[in-house]
Order: sequence, then structure tokens, then C-alpha cells
Amino acid sequence: NFKSSDVPWKSHRDDIKKVIIEDGVTSIGDCSFIYCNNLEEVNISASVSTIGIRVFWNHSIPSLTAIHVDDANAVYKSIDGVLFTKDGKTLMKYPENKMEAEFTIPDTVETIDSNAFYYVKHLEKVNISEGLKTIGSDAFWGCAKLSEITLPESLESIGETAFFQCISLKKISIPGKITTIESMTFAICSSLKEVVIPASVTSIADDAFSTCGALESFDVAEE
Repeated sequence: NFKSSDVPWKSHRDDIKKVIIEDGVTSIGDCSFIYCNNLEEVNISASVSTIGIRVFWNHSIPSLTAIHVDDANAVYKSIDGVLFTKDGKTLMKYPENKMEAEFTIPDTVETIDSNAFYYVKHLEKVNISEGLKTIGSDAFWGCAKLSEITLPESLESIGETAFFQCISLKKISIPGKITTIESMTFAICSSLKEVVIPASVTSIADDAFSTCGALESFDVAEE
């Protein structure tokens, strides 16, 4: 594992555009590609069984468009350049510079990992199927163009700062299994006009909607 300051290729970071993890490598260490500003594509071999933390930490890999995984890998897979666990239950990483404006999360996904869409540049709409249970902390942090997302009724938890600084988001309706809205979950959503809160919610952090200056409607259902 590495710290962001001690990767062996630190002095060549800006020269790296494509990474091929060759067969035989079993682990990709923490922070391996952090601040590789021009890295566009990563290819992961069948032998890789462990991916460390912040390997694909978005906003530090602003040019990344695709992560590919060998079909024979037993732990991970990729679909159209997006990284998932092999069983399809966890969406691990959506590349920051992937060009599509709309993305549909597969109906196998139960968890969106922390930082999964961190600072994704081009997404305007995300479609989520019923079956999703967890949105991790920082999941959609800084998705500046994201204006539309519908949270499914199957959703049970939303992590802290999950939608922090989604400055184009206009409306959010919290599903009926959510009981807590965590710290700064929707902070600095400066275009957010309408919020719908179900009766299931019993706790809202003081700063959950901090600096949402455009709010016009905050509808809280009665029990």
C-alpha cells in the first residue's frame, strides 16, 4: 500500500495515460493511482483479488474514462467501463470523466460504494432500480451536473455527504425506509428547491441541508 506522496511512479504521474495490471498481480495497493491527472484507462487482470482504498479516488484522476476487468476475474467485473463486484451487488467506481449524461444502475446493485461517483463530471441523470439498499458516504459528492435522481423505496440508508455539492440537483424525495438523514448529506445543493421527507425519518442532522439557499418546499409527512 502507498500514501499519496510515496508511490514509486510519483515523478511520472502526469505521463501515465493507460495502466495495464498484468496477470500474476493479486493486489492493487491503497492510493496507487492518486493524482495521475492524465490517466484515462485502467485494465485489471484476472489474478487481481484485492483493490485497496482510494485506488480510483475520483477528483484525483480527473481524466479517467474507463476501468476494464478481465472476464476471468473471480472477484471484480466491469460493465461499460464501470467497476463492480463480481456478483454485481456493489457498484465500486464510476470513472470521473466518463462522457455519458445518463446512467442506469443495474438492478443487481444493492450498494453504491463510498466515493463511487465522486466528482463525476458529465452525469445529469441517474436511474436507480428497486433493490438498492445502501448509498455510501460521499457517493455522489461534487456531481456538478447531476440534476435528476430518483431514490427507490428499497433504499435503507444514505451515508454522510452522499450528495454534497450536487449543485444542479433540484428535487429529492426520501424513501420510506430511511430513518436518519446524516450530516451534510445534501449540503451545498444550491439549486435544490423541493424536499420530501417521509414519516419514517426520525432524525435529521442540523447541517443535512446546509447552504441550500434555493429551497422553496420542505414537505415532512406526519406519522
